[in-house]
Amino acid sequence: MMFARHPIVLLLLLLLAVATAKPVPTPGLFTDTIESLFNRDTSYTPTRATCPSGGGVQVRRSAAISAGEAEYVSSSKSRRTLPALQRFLVAAGVQGDVTKYKPTIGIAFSGGGYRAMLSGAGVFDALDSRTGAGPLSGLLQAADYITGLSGGAWLVGNAAVSGFATIDDLRRGWRLDEHLVAPGNLWKTGTYLRTAREEIQGKEERGFDITVTDLWSVLLKSHLVPEGASKTWSGVTNTPAWRDRQMPFPIIVSEGRATGALDVPTNATVYETSPLEFGSWDSDDTTPAWIPTRWLGSRGSACWSGFDSAAFVMGTSSSLFNSAVLRLRDAALPPGLSIIERGLYDLARAILVSLLSAFARAGEDIAAYPNPFTAVPPALDLVDGGTSGQNIPLLPLLHPARRVDFILAHDAGAFPDGSALWNTSIAAAAAGLPFPPVPRTVDIRRPTFFGCPPAPAAGPLLMYLPNAPWSWWTNTSTFQLRYAASEVAGFLRNGRALVSQGGRDPEWPACVACAVLLRERQRRGEDVGDQCRRCFRRYCWDGVTVGARGDWQGGRLDGGLEGWVEQERRMDAERGPGNAVVQVLDGILESEGVRGLNARSLGMGA
Repeated sequence: MMFARHPIVLLLLLLLAVATAKPVPTPGLFTDTIESLFNRDTSYTPTRATCPSGGGVQVRRSAAISAGEAEYVSSSKSRRTLPALQRFLVAAGVQGDVTKYKPTIGIAFSGGGYRAMLSGAGVFDALDSRTGAGPLSGLLQAADYITGLSGGAWLVGNAAVSGFATIDDLRRGWRLDEHLVAPGNLWKTGTYLRTAREEIQGKEERGFDITVTDLWSVLLKSHLVPEGASKTWSGVTNTPAWRDRQMPFPIIVSEGRATGALDVPTNATVYETSPLEFGSWDSDDTTPAWIPTRWLGSRGSACWSGFDSAAFVMGTSSSLFNSAVLRLRDAALPPGLSIIERGLYDLARAILVSLLSAFARAGEDIAAYPNPFTAVPPALDLVDGGTSGQNIPLLPLLHPARRVDFILAHDAGAFPDGSALWNTSIAAAAAGLPFPPVPRTVDIRRPTFFGCPPAPAAGPLLMYLPNAPWSWWTNTSTFQLRYAASEVAGFLRNGRALVSQGGRDPEWPACVACAVLLRERQRRGEDVGDQCRRCFRRYCWDGVTVGARGDWQGGRLDGGLEGWVEQERRMDAERGPGNAVVQVLDGILESEGVRGLNARSLGMGA
């Protein structure tokens, strides 16, 4: 049987865990002592702190990047990125003096739950010079920036708090074979959720609003963040990898949502959280506004530290409950159900949509951040970074202040088609940011370059790398919350094959090198050469063709969707039948048709 593939199960459990929690006591003088005596985990609990000199946390209002970010990126050039880039260019066969090139490179990892994290991990591994000698090995070390949202934020965040460990090291700390929400029978699951609820209680006792996202964040931490990792996102700056400039500058993306709303527009306010700063380029008063990340939770003269729990930052970017209710509300009934099953499904969906809508109106389905920028509203409601349809975190890399020349954008949707690019183009146009022309009617199923000549040389060149089944079917649902060891290995192998394109094009590394260097060569007035012209004819979007870039399967795996279903059956058997809690709630959805529904209607996007 399938194991908690449907959002009804996980949402119901999470919402009930928060909604039925007992009221917490008002904090007293000895709260911290009592917590210590009873060994409550307080790593998620903010603590009062002495404000910086000047009385309160100062807001930086500027369209420039911070001095700290500028220094980090600049000092990384000589210590990491340029030497790595030069090695990559030489290996790719670039002729002449490669030391003259100094492009700024960004890598963006999309949303999509565990699927996105695992697909992105395979790509991360293939770009990492520490773990192999693939055709694009070293591009990770050559990158100045790395961004993530939702499942991509789990990857980027997990790597950063762990001192930018390799994927092999990271996966040793993952507990993906244990279901994220319902790890056992009713008793075990209840104990598990109650323990998580107690962990966030300290935050509530200190006067902070807690929501479903807090519980979600603690569960994520228990499955992904290893012992010894930084507990806070600002704490990344204390890791040796940060001090030695051995990681790209990491940014996690989330979006703002109007209080009480469900829908998030394409031009929603995008918030960035780096280890140095939290803020947005498009704040409510149109002036970019930022505060130090370590002071998140502070407001006015009340200063706090520890609100920037790394788990909470990652959980905020993947707070997908509002998008789930929209999909449930608009989704057609699964095919193949009996009359009784259809009635039960309709009833369950109506109840859950009603419950979620009530949570939305009460502000319980978001991540609540005290607003440090303006008096009204008192709190910022943040949600999954891909809720607006911008499922690849590209906007942070488009701002001219960062001077990014090349972006490798991995789209880990279940059936990616490039729609995230069109949605970002709308948001970029509204914000006055440069973005290459992309097709409105999208069907981009293979690696494609956007921004090639004769398009204007404004903004970065974008290399779109969509998820595709080279060696493993990776179109699992966003709401699959347990993966067997062989599935994890399959995803990682597939990500490496995706980056290498299976070795089918001997010029592929040179073509990527051409894309990396294009903007700088244009600024220099250099001729790109015959090889790059061949590459651009092969991989650049021609501005017209849609749907002719290779279909989704592309012959890379035999068997079509029947092959996928067979793989799913094998993985179901390896994972085991699951527990009675999930089976009772999810049993009415047992049909092959629901598999397709989950992957197609729920697996695309965040």
